[in-house]
Amino acid sequence: MVTLQERILLTLTYADIFSYPMTFRELVTWIPTSRPISQKKIQSACKELLKDHRISYIAPFYVLGRHKQNIHIRSRRMRAAKEKWRKVYLYAKWLRWIPTVICIGVTGGLSMDNAESHDDIDILIMTKPKTLWITRLFVTLFTEFVTTRRHPGEKEISDAICLNMFLTSYGLTVPEDERGWYTAHEVLQFVPLWEREHAYKKFLSANQWAEKWFSMAYAQKRQMRVHSVLSISRNISFYQFLDGFAHKIQLWYMRKRRTTEIVTASVIRFHPVDARRVIREVFTKAIKQLKIPLDKHLIRI
Repeated sequence: MVTLQERILLTLTYADIFSYPMTFRELVTWIPTSRPISQKKIQSACKELLKDHRISYIAPFYVLGRHKQNIHIRSRRMRAAKEKWRKVYLYAKWLRWIPTVICIGVTGGLSMDNAESHDDIDILIMTKPKTLWITRLFVTLFTEFVTTRRHPGEKEISDAICLNMFLTSYGLTVPEDERGWYTAHEVLQFVPLWEREHAYKKFLSANQWAEKWFSMAYAQKRQMRVHSVLSISRNISFYQFLDGFAHKIQLWYMRKRRTTEIVTASVIRFHPVDARRVIREVFTKAIKQLKIPLDKHLIRI
């Protein structure tokens, strides 16, 4: 049985991989648990860990052990994130004119306010049914004209828009073989900027499995209010008709550039590096050093 103190250590250990000290509120949000835990109990457990010098506290952050240098890193990244949010909100505002887009949001480091000034901006876009490829075509062309889009192999990527994931309303659920700590965290740290047709609520419902890892984060996301915009066109048959042509054109263009992309009828994902595998190795090694006896549920990363 994993104790509350051990759950706090796990939370800070995972965050430490990303040089991410946590406020008490963030700590409460991301404790791995399938049921709510009172803040009073968490606060009491933190005090015990502080007494044992297993964690440190420099207001307003808790940090693993003596990794206090991460506080400076996080402060710098928070400042960089502010400017990126300003740019991405403006970008997302214009995307609402594309009628097949039903939700746009931010993933990756920026979604946690943990981005360096030289980082790009990871974007996830949800589309109406059977409009995956025509939407990607519209969004890509729009991005090329109005801002900087990240292209494969580019190294100068500061503030570039990285269109790394497109999902139709039929492809919102994460496959069962990919579910675990890392993916649950990614699902719940996703920040929707606006939605149509309750798309974000449907996304959460489709991934309710994430609640088993982070019930507190899941509950907060369920209560979050997302800016809703009206549909421009209810009749999307014309765009669905064009989708087949857009699909063929883009696959032809991508034929010599394909690497580790995942492409299905409802999902397009561009991830050159399998971050989940790297994080799993680092996290598993850190857990062994902590000597925390994880159950089969939590060990699945």
